[in-house]
Amino acid sequence: MRLAAFLLLVIFAAGCRHAPLSYSIVASGPRIAVKPPVPVSAEIRITKARKRARPNCDIDSGFANLRWNGTTARIQLHAAQFFDDPGSAPPGVVLGTDRMYTDSLQDLNTFRSAMFARAADGCFTAEERIDILKTMVERSQVDPLIAYFLRFGTFSQTGFIELTADFRLKVVSPARSGPEIAYYDIVPAPRDDRIRLVPASSEAAPLQGLPQTSGYIRVLFWTSLSSADHYATLLASPDHAALEDATRQFRSQPDASCRGRFPAGVTCVPVPPDSAVNAQMRVKLNGENTFVGIGGRLGEAIPRALAPSGALPAGTQIWRVFRGKPILLQFDPERRDVFQLVLLPGDAIVVPRR
Repeated sequence: MRLAAFLLLVIFAAGCRHAPLSYSIVASGPRIAVKPPVPVSAEIRITKARKRARPNCDIDSGFANLRWNGTTARIQLHAAQFFDDPGSAPPGVVLGTDRMYTDSLQDLNTFRSAMFARAADGCFTAEERIDILKTMVERSQVDPLIAYFLRFGTFSQTGFIELTADFRLKVVSPARSGPEIAYYDIVPAPRDDRIRLVPASSEAAPLQGLPQTSGYIRVLFWTSLSSADHYATLLASPDHAALEDATRQFRSQPDASCRGRFPAGVTCVPVPPDSAVNAQMRVKLNGENTFVGIGGRLGEAIPRALAPSGALPAGTQIWRVFRGKPILLQFDPERRDVFQLVLLPGDAIVVPRR
């Protein structure tokens, strides 16, 4: 009898054991979405989202509303369509699945800008702002590119990428022996979300005049004379509001140069016109650092040598951070659209070697 009771207890305990949390890739029309490891709710409720309660910190935007109840954030995401639906095109018209609606992107960008502004007003700290955006991504079932935009901004519309410690900067310049590549590491400040750019090597450092103190840094992409002439400039400031003002001022100039007068404390660093600059995000591949470009996808991180057939080898794993810990991202290995997964900081990929 005692043995039978013990076996029943073991079976009951095993049946009640919770399955490990995991993300999963699901179909969303012609695209994919990442399903979170928790039930999707109309409201994202984040307890202890900030240490101190402050008044007048709510946010209203076409993308989401943020309401505060003391230190608890209550976020209501609005239904929005970001991509053209190819099935709704008129007869004879073909729409690509990457065509995006400007209004929806602007609503998302407005929400992000309001988050920066509220942080500057003391509603929450810079670290709390980052954590709120991370939590929104972790608990929402959205297109991977929209999740990336929520974390880092709608660079395709704003014309700039805001650098964080998740990136490094790559500068390619011409030289007699061929292209010369310089990398800049991004060092985070110890107490907030500001950063500092440091050359990875003293042998090649084409960017001159970088500030030696931590601040907010943007890489602005722009054209001159014709759409074929592409240029880049860095703007840096210890104050995010001043950086916003400097960005608007820079883009309003007819020649978009560093010759204009900017708010106090703002540093303008031109990228040589014959050089190309790109922000690269750090992820892990088989335990080693690898880098992908802005909005980089899974296919960019995996070299062809690891997937010679064009499909992911059996046993491939993708890990994504949830509540500070990596958990598995489940996917159907037969689906080729998994290569379109837009990667996020902390992602780790394990591909078995043949």
